[in-house]
Amino acid sequence: MKTLISAALLTVLAGTSAAFAIQPIPGSIETGYTDKAPAGSIVDHRFYDRFGNDQVETYQVKADGSLQLLSRDQLEN
Repeated sequence: MKTLISAALLTVLAGTSAAFAIQPIPGSIETGYTDKAPAGSIVDHRFYDRFGNDQVETYQVKADGSLQLLSRDQLEN
């Protein structure tokens, strides 16, 4: 019984990490690729969201040239 409960708990915890991952928002670089920056480089993207808030997203360039969203900050106006 303890094994079953432990397995169920681990399954739930494994699925929640994706749910809490930062998701792109409209106006961001949602599916960006770059061939200009080397893998591992950090790329910042500053934009205004649909509510007029000044946003800065930080991406890391992956080996295939795709961008992985690392963080998002809302700047004070």
